[in-house]
Amino acid sequence: MSNMFSAGNSAIGYLYQIRYALLMILKNNDKDISIENLDDVEFEKEGTPVELLQLKHHSSKRVANLSNGSSDFWKSIRIWAEAVKNNNITVPGVFFSLVTTALASPNSAIFYLKNDNNRNSSEAYKLLLQHIKKSKSVANQVAFNAFLSLDIDQQFRLIDSIYVIDKSENIIDIIDAIKIELRLVVKSELIESFYERLEGWWFEKAVKHLFYGSKDPIKGSEVHKKIQDIRDDLKPDALPIDFANAEPSESDHIWDERIFVHQLNAIAVSHPRVKRAIKDFYRASNQRARWIADQLVSISELEDYERKLIEEWEEQFAMSEENITDFSDVSLQKSGRDLYNEVMKIPYLNIRQNVTERYVMQGSFHILSDHIPFRIGWHPQYNDKLAYLKQKELDKHE
Repeated sequence: MSNMFSAGNSAIGYLYQIRYALLMILKNNDKDISIENLDDVEFEKEGTPVELLQLKHHSSKRVANLSNGSSDFWKSIRIWAEAVKNNNITVPGVFFSLVTTALASPNSAIFYLKNDNNRNSSEAYKLLLQHIKKSKSVANQVAFNAFLSLDIDQQFRLIDSIYVIDKSENIIDIIDAIKIELRLVVKSELIESFYERLEGWWFEKAVKHLFYGSKDPIKGSEVHKKIQDIRDDLKPDALPIDFANAEPSESDHIWDERIFVHQLNAIAVSHPRVKRAIKDFYRASNQRARWIADQLVSISELEDYERKLIEEWEEQFAMSEENITDFSDVSLQKSGRDLYNEVMKIPYLNIRQNVTERYVMQGSFHILSDHIPFRIGWHPQYNDKLAYLKQKELDKHE
């Protein structure tokens, strides 16, 4: 049974505004955009509003019809008429767009305001005045009054500036429309990865814009720059960095059980550095999984990268062993820390040439040290020192 108090439709309406705004700025990236300022979506050029959009999303599978008495239409008229009355905007000079998933009823005023061969704003104006005279609608009365409060010239110029875009894509279908705009930006096999990263950034940007009630528009140039940045990340010698600011949410107790943490404790690495290692492990693990899921990196490429890391560790470990002269516990721990420090500072072991974010390499070393049987270790005698971990693993499977 549906919940009459559900906020679902309102939430979808706001999400639709944000997603549609992204589509529009992709089509008009020479303009700036505001959400929920003068209107649902507003385009500006050089600080002046040039287009106001009202967005009406209907979740019903049955396509709704827009008639002369449509509340969607009259709510929009009221908003625009009040903006004209209060001198927030002037007509002509601004375009008003009603974007709706519904269908304009044939021969209605709304039908004559579509941007096609049937457009006839004079006929639309006449039909709307006729409707106001005969309508008994209480719900639309405030909108009628707002419209009639304009002088006749303003009324006509307002109607003449309205463009109805009916049968618009719904909140799901609009994703495909956005991806079509991205076809000229990125290869077809990368569109999905590109879209997810662009929309993720856009939603965060739009939510902050709404939350702080910003009067400053989102710059089209800023969106264009982000598109360039994502495109650069998806070049053959690069990869997107998605987890640079990610923080592990698990408790310290859970992390204390990880093998790579035992490896660090064996060489007496300080607690702050262990916390840093946990962060790098978490970020690298999630990043690698995301690259594989997005088909940006193959398993074989990842295996080849790990082979390079292991070979580098083998070289560093062998050099470290050659320098050991004191086999006391304290000296062995220091030797292991020195090895760890050297490996963590390696400047050139990137999975691809332009993937230079440090957590990828450092976290990958921790991933390699998190295995039983051990693949790498830091303590000169890590196999013996951490033999208890092997036993715990055996006990699990008995």
